[in-house]
Amino acid sequence: MIYDNPARKEAAIAENNVLSANFLELQRQLKTCDKVITIGNSFKTEPHLQKLIKNNFNRPKTSLIICSDQPDKVTPSLQTCYDYPIYTQATTHVKTEAQFIKLFDQLLKADKLDMLSVA
Repeated sequence: MIYDNPARKEAAIAENNVLSANFLELQRQLKTCDKVITIGNSFKTEPHLQKLIKNNFNRPKTSLIICSDQPDKVTPSLQTCYDYPIYTQATTHVKTEAQFIKLFDQLLKADKLDMLSVA
């Protein structure tokens, strides 16, 4: 995580070899993957991640899933960068590591996302 002015985050990433390598790998992965699951990130102060999603993942036949204790508050931050349905999963019921792993496993294996809410 980068704790900085949101407008400076992309520049801070470019100035750090490790962050830059991770950012480029995320960009590469977003270009080819068909499902992104976000967990516990509001994206309100993450314009660099919103830009990555818009430029590298915003395409047909992809699924964006928001997992959060309040997914309805996260969705608006991503609707501006993703033009397809955004699926949501509340995580208020997840209290243990085992429950988290089970939820994540279910989301990864799901062929149909009709079990989730659509924002």
